[in-house]
Amino acid sequence: TQSTWGHSECLFFFASSAPHPMAFASSPVAALTFRHWAAVFLLGLTLASAAVGLLAIGYILDEFKDSDGHELSNFEAALATSAVFFGMIFGGFLSGWLSDKHGRRPATLLSIALCAAFGFLAACVSTAWLLIAARLMAGIGIGGIFPPVMTLASEIVPTEARSLVVNIVSWHWVLGTIFAATVAYLCFGLDLMRNWRYFLCLCSAPAGLATALSFFFLPESPQFLIGAGRFEEADRILFKLTGIGNPELEKSIVNHAGAILESPNPVDDSELKDPEEAQLFGRKLLRTTVGLIIIWFTLSFASYGLTTWIVVIFKKIKLDNPYLSTIAYNAGQIPGALIGAYVIEIVSHRTLLIGLLFASSVIVLLFALTQSFGPYAVVPLACLFSSTTKAAWMTLNCFCVEAFPTSLRSTAMGVTSVSGRIGSIIAQFVNGALADHVYILLVTSSATILVGTFGAVITPKRIGEKDAESPIASVAEGKRNSESTQLLR
Repeated sequence: TQSTWGHSECLFFFASSAPHPMAFASSPVAALTFRHWAAVFLLGLTLASAAVGLLAIGYILDEFKDSDGHELSNFEAALATSAVFFGMIFGGFLSGWLSDKHGRRPATLLSIALCAAFGFLAACVSTAWLLIAARLMAGIGIGGIFPPVMTLASEIVPTEARSLVVNIVSWHWVLGTIFAATVAYLCFGLDLMRNWRYFLCLCSAPAGLATALSFFFLPESPQFLIGAGRFEEADRILFKLTGIGNPELEKSIVNHAGAILESPNPVDDSELKDPEEAQLFGRKLLRTTVGLIIIWFTLSFASYGLTTWIVVIFKKIKLDNPYLSTIAYNAGQIPGALIGAYVIEIVSHRTLLIGLLFASSVIVLLFALTQSFGPYAVVPLACLFSSTTKAAWMTLNCFCVEAFPTSLRSTAMGVTSVSGRIGSIIAQFVNGALADHVYILLVTSSATILVGTFGAVITPKRIGEKDAESPIASVAEGKRNSESTQLLR
């Protein structure tokens, strides 16, 4: 169709918001039903599983021994940590394409199943190279989780609850990192099960649980189904999510959908005739795409680079209990998530992102300057960096969701995040080479994330933050065609 972006959003707004008695309540929470919250929980569990699977390797770099008792060399350790990011490049792109073409649900199920299966297989390997191969395949699943999960989170709820739900799902990443750090502390810090195989099995359990629950209970996106012309399926899922049982409304959705999809679209979508990847670099989206690529690369380099190697860094600067300090480091994301969730609703996403990236760069620099002062200086600064980068990721997630039209959204998030995977891969080798020179390692991360601030500066302020360009906002303000407004009422 000519206007999938505007009108599929419009239809979803009608179907999920118009008939619900609380859809226009002042609080976004009032628009959500129990089934909405159940789906949000599943998406959150899936994202948390990805966090656990991604970070697990960092805790066994000094614990791994193959069947002959050989430990990982520095090069093998860098390959093991970067392998998952190599896989995430392909997983993010393929999952984004699969999500936009065949649905958010199948892309999510395939990704989390890969994450679980190869997570367990990694615990059974006998050599370092088999571990690297298993991590590569798990990375395809981990990278594939993000695009459909964040897209589905934004599309199964009414528009006014979108930012809230995306943030709540993002919070589960924090829980995943804390889970991995806690299991590492129990296994290695307290010597309860000092065996890297048991550790990897425990870290794969959340992904296995998410796979089983999602297979039975995770819904498809009604917005995707409407955009694909599958109106009756969308109607059934909307009924399950909202409890709407108005036959006249259901009939009107199906009857009016075709006409609305064919009606003139005020948004100039002349560039939406090229292949989807080419559209991202078209005239209207070029600066947005390039700016987000820079941000993803630099933020991933700094945050994932330090998070993956944080245990090694803490050991190098001789902290008494590096595993316990790692729990504190990951728990530092909690205040960032809470404060970010509040501030993100009242401050421009672009302005907030610029401030958070710059602050993160300064904090890492202070980390480098004070790393010889002991835990009382190092751990608080590390926690503060974890907090600001978490808030930056939450802001970036919302920014990306609103930056692209529906027909491109999942693909765009997959394509732009590829630069983040590349940044994460490079960080593993850089940090591996600089592991004995912590000061230089931290200064390099600080300089890199400062470049990300520049990327946020050149990215145009999205009108989507105020939804002035959004067809949904136009409907809500009564600026759409009279037939659509009548259906909304």
